[in-house]
Amino acid sequence: MAYLNWTEALPPRVELIHLSPHQARLCLRMDEKEQSELVGNLEEIYSTASVVETHKVGTGGELRLGLSSGVTLFWKESLGSSRALLAHPESAEWVGTALLSQSDGRKFLLSLKSLELGQLLTLGQCILLGALSNLDIVFSLWDCD
Repeated sequence: MAYLNWTEALPPRVELIHLSPHQARLCLRMDEKEQSELVGNLEEIYSTASVVETHKVGTGGELRLGLSSGVTLFWKESLGSSRALLAHPESAEWVGTALLSQSDGRKFLLSLKSLELGQLLTLGQCILLGALSNLDIVFSLWDCD
């Protein structure tokens, strides 16, 4: 499993907003270097090459993204519908999981690659998330200089 450690990013660039008892939004600001890292790692999961090399869907691996404020976000390939889930296993820990189908993962990747400074990319507006989803993720690109 690939791991990106963004826990010590300064200033902290993650905000978890509880919209209701059963719905949350994770807002993540990143710079261009982090955008490139994230895209590269997600391409290993959702690219068609990973399917061709293994001859089956569902073996694209996963990414663990460590964020500040006790938030960890996992990216995995889903064999069914796409969904995003948030769990609270410990008092100071939040775990999000983005399970995207191969086609939704590629669609999201295209949008993430084209994200420019000052723009927002919302996962739930980019792809259709299943009814069981209780998390949406908003990405923004900023200039850290």
